[in-house]
Amino acid sequence: RVRAMLAAAYAALAVLDGASVVSQSDVVFADANWEVDGTGAMPIGNGDVTASVWVDRNTGQLAILTGKSDSFDENAQPVKVGLVRVAFSPPLWNSSFGGTFQQRLNLAEASVDIDTTALSVRVFADALSDAVRVTAIGVDNTTFSVHSRVVPYR
Repeated sequence: RVRAMLAAAYAALAVLDGASVVSQSDVVFADANWEVDGTGAMPIGNGDVTASVWVDRNTGQLAILTGKSDSFDENAQPVKVGLVRVAFSPPLWNSSFGGTFQQRLNLAEASVDIDTTALSVRVFADALSDAVRVTAIGVDNTTFSVHSRVVPYR
């Protein structure tokens, strides 16, 4: 009887997909409920490079507040080193937005995924380098433009 129970438990574990179990805990924003100052930001990182990611509800821009594990202030406290603002046209969000919007902290992929009617954007910390990367694809071959700027903090 114990052997049969162990066999059944093993069979149940064999069909479990770790990514699907983890993704049940993904954090999802479906509307503009985040704060402009990044209070509702989603964290990503690779152990050395970190970032807080959000979409600014006033500008529709992607905001990426970056940090590095060896960046400290004069009091030996870790600090963020800069803000990267990425503007898409069409924007990721605007106040008269009539399309779909979803910002997901994708735990299985260690990324922030933003899906709108026109664009699909992924932000992730590259595991093999000291870089935060952004990829974007136009939905249904939607053409878009991108403009980025860096706001250094230190």
